[in-house]
This record gives sequence, structure tokens and C-alpha cells, in this order.
Amino acid sequence: MHAATKYIGGHSDVLSGLILASEATFPALHRLWTDMGVTASSDDSFLALRGLRTLPLRLARHVDSALEIAQWLKTRPEVREVIYPALPARAATSCGSAISSARRDCSRSCSNPWPRRASTRCSTACGLFCMGWSWGGFESLIIPTYPERVQTATTWDAGGPCLRLAIGLEDPGDLIADLSEGLARLSG
Repeated sequence: MHAATKYIGGHSDVLSGLILASEATFPALHRLWTDMGVTASSDDSFLALRGLRTLPLRLARHVDSALEIAQWLKTRPEVREVIYPALPARAATSCGSAISSARRDCSRSCSNPWPRRASTRCSTACGLFCMGWSWGGFESLIIPTYPERVQTATTWDAGGPCLRLAIGLEDPGDLIADLSEGLARLSG
């Protein structure tokens, strides 16, 4: 299964998905979607096909920009950990555009006793980043996250709140300047 809404669509204007099947499993899936009346509209199909035309160029830009921003985040004193698989010493050599950055524990590193409010203030201070959960579109998104609420395999122990970034197609230098403004609000 794949969310075609993300990179394949790429323009944040289509809701679509894919299910890939082997010859053995295809007949059962075909029966299921026929019985349920699942179809893709002609407009959604058009939008997904339009996105496929520029997918290689957009994906290369997403990945290059995300790696540049992840490397920059590693240099920031406000950031304890950057979670991005394509960073050196990680398993992947390339990946998508979603980055998570865990902040240092605000109660010890700044005057603000409300780290969640500071994370939200950081997110809303950014001008190029929009607040949102998606990824793979042309626009960059930021959202404060709280992995300790949903982490089940291990305990989340990052020492502070987490910001999730989805890097879009904007100039990475502009995004870094925007994040600098947002990070400056963390200690306020």
C-alpha cells in the first residue's frame, strides 16, 4: 500500500492511494474493491498522473534539501537529536523529506517552563513552513509532536519535545533562515 497523496500527487491537491499486488493476490483485491465500489475519480487520476511527470525532479529536490537542513539542525544548540535516515552513520543513503528533531530539555536549557508551548511558538513563528501533518507536497510543513504518547516498541527518551518537518521545494537557504527564526523563539 502506498499513499499516492504524498510524493506521487506532489501538489497537495489529490487524495489517492495504491495497492500493489502479486498475481496470486490480485483476484481477491479486485473482488474486494469491486464489491465495495472503490474507484478513483477521473480528476484524481489526472492529478496523480500529472504528479508522476515531475516526480523524479521533485523527489531529488526534496531529498537534497532535507539532507542539507538535517545537517544544519545537527549544528544547532537547541537540538539534541536529528532523526533522518540519510545522515552519515545511519543506514540509508537516501530517503524522503520528513525529518524529526528532538529539542533539548527546555526546563534545563532555557527560561521557558512550558516546553510544549515553546515548541508550538517555534512552529508558528516560521513563515515559510505551514503547520501540518502531511509530507511529499511542494510546501514545507512543521508540527510539534509528542512521541511519548504513541511510542510502543521502546520508550521515547529524547529529553525534550520533538518537531517534525516535511521539507518541500522551497530554497533550502530560505528554509534554514525560517527555522532559525523559529528556533530563536524557543527560549522566549
